[in-house]
Amino acid sequence: NVYTPPNLSGNNLQIIIPPGKTAFSIGEQINVVMTVTNTGGTGVKNVNPFALTRIGTGTATLLSGPVPSNITFAAGSDGSFTWTYSVDGSGTLSFYGRASGQDVRTNILYLSVTSTSNLARWVRTKSPGFFNWLSCAT
Repeated sequence: NVYTPPNLSGNNLQIIIPPGKTAFSIGEQINVVMTVTNTGGTGVKNVNPFALTRIGTGTATLLSGPVPSNITFAAGSDGSFTWTYSVDGSGTLSFYGRASGQDVRTNILYLSVTSTSNLARWVRTKSPGFFNWLSCAT
């Protein structure tokens, strides 16, 4: 029986854009989901995401997350973390982040690759109370 350590690869980070949604409004909430996959041969415990970093000209405030705060999962499976943000300012916004976890047998720490999310855009016109939105890119 050959021992194969965990491998936290396939890190996927995505701003969730509901089907049919073409724009986000300032003040609206967005969910950012990170899925981490263990492609190794043994389980991984205490998988925790690092704080996400925002990229772009848009602004957003963290409301909650990550949920859950940590995960344990078997070889060949995955787990997801969700953050909720409130959109604060006009512009473009994406996120990047990574996760870490421990081999269930050896307690050795492993890191996932860094992943960058898709890009979301929102724009406000100068007319008071009227918003003109650009499409969200995936």
